[in-house]
This record gives sequence, C-alpha cells and structure tokens, in this order.
Amino acid sequence: MKREIVVTAYGELGNNASIHIPGRKSPASAIQKDTLQSVIEDLYSARSLLTTGKLIDAEEELDGVIDKLSDIYKCLLFETQDDFPLD
Repeated sequence: MKREIVVTAYGELGNNASIHIPGRKSPASAIQKDTLQSVIEDLYSARSLLTTGKLIDAEEELDGVIDKLSDIYKCLLFETQDDFPLD
C-alpha cells in the first residue's frame, strides 16, 4: 500500500535519514535499501560462521553489525535532540 504523507527530516540525507512521521511519538530512522541489505547479509554471514564453529570470525562480523546500527542510532539521537530530548 502506498501512502503519501509529509515527514520531517533532520540532518543530512544520506544512507540513512532521521525522520519524524506525523502521529508517532518518537523519531525514526529511514535506512537506504542497500544499507539495510548489507546489514542483513552481515547477519547471515555471522550465522554461517557460527554454524561452522568460526566463533572469532562470527564475533567480528557481529561487531560490525552492532557498529553500523549503533552509528545510525547515535545519529538519530543527535539530529533529533532538540525536538525529542532524552528523558
């Protein structure tokens, strides 16, 4: 279903954007398709490494995913802090 609405965008638009959707309490992060695909591929890779017993490699892969998602979250908090202060 396609719906056209007006959202508020914060900061620079890039691989992800901090946005606020009308009617929602909190801001959100819109993630580009290729960025999201990369995160999913990294998770599948980590799972494959785990099933073959390559724990250190799997840990490194998961650390990369955590870093990517943490960066997106930190950006969201920073860019929306004036309108959505932390409690």
